[in-house]
Amino acid sequence: MAPRSEWLVWTARKLASQTPATLLRRLRYAAQRRFVDRVFPGPVARRRASIALPAGALWRHLQARPAPVWHWPASEIMDRAGAVPAERRARTIQTAEDLLHRRFTFSGCEPMTLPPGEWAPHGVSCSWLSCLNRHQWFTTLGFAYRYTGDPRFARCFVTESTDWMDRHIGRLGRLGWDGPFEVGSRVNAWLWAHFLFLGARDWPAAHYEHFMRGLGLLAEYLYESLEYHSPGNHVILEAKALALCGEVLPVFRGAAAWRRKAWRTLARELRLQIGPDGVHAERSTMYHRIIAGELAELWAFCRRNHRPQAAALEDVVRRMAEFQRWIDQDTGRLPLFGDAHAQDNYYRFSAPAVVAARDGHDGRTLIGEATDHGFWLLGTGGRVDPPPPPPPASGPGGRAFAPGGYFVARSGWSPTADVLVWDCGPTGYHRNRKHAHLDALSLTLSVAGVPLLIDPGTGTEERRELLRSTRAHSTVCVDGMEQGVLAERDEIWSPPNTALRLWATSPECTVMAGRHDGYRRLAAPVWHERTIVVLPGLYWLVVDAFDGLGEHRVEQRFHVTPGAYVGYAESGDGVDIAKDGATLSLRWAQGGAPPVLRLDLGVSEMHFGSPERSWFVTAERRGCAPFALAMAAAFDPAVRVAWDRVGSGTRLTIRGSDFLHRVHLHRAAEPGGDDAAVTIARRPASGEHDMLRVVGWGPSATIHRVALEAGDRVGAV
Repeated sequence: MAPRSEWLVWTARKLASQTPATLLRRLRYAAQRRFVDRVFPGPVARRRASIALPAGALWRHLQARPAPVWHWPASEIMDRAGAVPAERRARTIQTAEDLLHRRFTFSGCEPMTLPPGEWAPHGVSCSWLSCLNRHQWFTTLGFAYRYTGDPRFARCFVTESTDWMDRHIGRLGRLGWDGPFEVGSRVNAWLWAHFLFLGARDWPAAHYEHFMRGLGLLAEYLYESLEYHSPGNHVILEAKALALCGEVLPVFRGAAAWRRKAWRTLARELRLQIGPDGVHAERSTMYHRIIAGELAELWAFCRRNHRPQAAALEDVVRRMAEFQRWIDQDTGRLPLFGDAHAQDNYYRFSAPAVVAARDGHDGRTLIGEATDHGFWLLGTGGRVDPPPPPPPASGPGGRAFAPGGYFVARSGWSPTADVLVWDCGPTGYHRNRKHAHLDALSLTLSVAGVPLLIDPGTGTEERRELLRSTRAHSTVCVDGMEQGVLAERDEIWSPPNTALRLWATSPECTVMAGRHDGYRRLAAPVWHERTIVVLPGLYWLVVDAFDGLGEHRVEQRFHVTPGAYVGYAESGDGVDIAKDGATLSLRWAQGGAPPVLRLDLGVSEMHFGSPERSWFVTAERRGCAPFALAMAAAFDPAVRVAWDRVGSGTRLTIRGSDFLHRVHLHRAAEPGGDDAAVTIARRPASGEHDMLRVVGWGPSATIHRVALEAGDRVGAV
């Protein structure tokens, strides 16, 4: 972290980055929040949180009303329970059995049993405490109750929710471990618990009225403390919870005010935070997935109840779901760019699954979340055997999400597809970089459905700074420096600026290239440019070039998934990686000054609070700019790569057991010269010699295949 003496510098930078209107909004929010936390719940808040029906009438009203309808009408609740796969039901029931004894398993930690009334145990992480008090496990009790009819689950829900309300509902804003974001998650959980237990003979009427008053106070506190001043996922998720509560339960006296504020906030923030390609501005795949799923739930409710906001939500959810499907490595397993973990208690819904169900397909096949929410949301879809959703595209190829800065190359759409995702975009959200990492031009690679080259996730406590650093990602460190400065309050100063130079894709080949200026801060500035050439079924070629001044030490790193075998190749020019039947051979270009290869132990935290040892493959070289490093990741361990510089640009020869390729990366179009940015001359074991020519620069380059005549054929091995 930056030293404390830099606090004034940080403050000055932060103030300079904000508009006057933003600063006024932050000051006004700070004053309002301080006031709310001191007096909540006051008389006005209690009135808005009250119910505009006579005592005892609410239960009957909600069961008999024709609209609005929750995600299922009361008559369908057993059908929804039956739509959940048997193995999931069994797992949920077992989890609920543990909850009966207050035995909790959160955040990758060992199970912990708490005494009755304990809601803030010592020695646990903030995340564990949040999971306990967000009450998503109330929903687990509701699911188990509907699967079994066992009254113990209803009694546990009544006991635990009563105890929590008696201890905390009047102290919202004055609990050190609570805040608007936690309250928003709790509102979501209480809504689901309410409709799972609604109508149950084991839910006493007296507790029902008490619970609903507590839910009203949660929503009112969220209304008064919505973090609209803080750009990022918090304000979207809080506004979503408030909008859903206000729409589903208009019987609260404050519901109309909740709806107005929530929808106004959502309209503004979705416009600011969701790009035209569907990528969320924070560029954290975890928060993208959470936001897409929560908005998909809200869209499903609005569509069912013919709300006018459904059309705008549909557009956003479809765009976000499209991005999520393209980067999906296998049934919901996403690469962990930015602050991200493989599991989170906010993973409740799959946006791709909701979109598929809306289009008449069996969206349940796309559910990768650990909870049962998605199956209850979708039900059976009204069809006996709906077809599975089609892939966004057939066969190999790529997709550019250029505004968000992600570029994807896939070998296909089966569960065993190879998926490369490359980051060539902004460093997080320019208005709030707290969830950003210094990972410009990094990549992840999944082979045969198994992630092998990964982003290691995000760290907790002492590992956080390490796992946000450049050296923790599959990119390049220059002179041991970071691409930017990790500063106080999780900020990033002087973030690298990326620029896409080339993108082209076809079923035969995908080529991408970009650069960043993060090392312009060095005494002898240098610019890092990465080019990736993907030949599906053969190899992924990664070329890192360094332009600038002076001599530099560069470390090209690739982070290997935990649990994989990693060993040096007998040929001495690379390493071999294997896990779960998937294999990958990394081979570095020989000739000139080859890099020094080494295997370094690092750390991953793909699951919160569960660090794992993992290997880095590092290729280190010193040189005077300009110079380059090149590596081919291939299926064939016999692949060899060699430098062959000719004319302008860089030329490489790649030999496999049954092919020979000559790859020429041009520096720029030259007057009177070849107009191609990249050429790949190919000699297969059988068939005609040909050349792939990438014509043009920027995001609209095209790939052309040209047959080679006898005099132009690729030379013999």
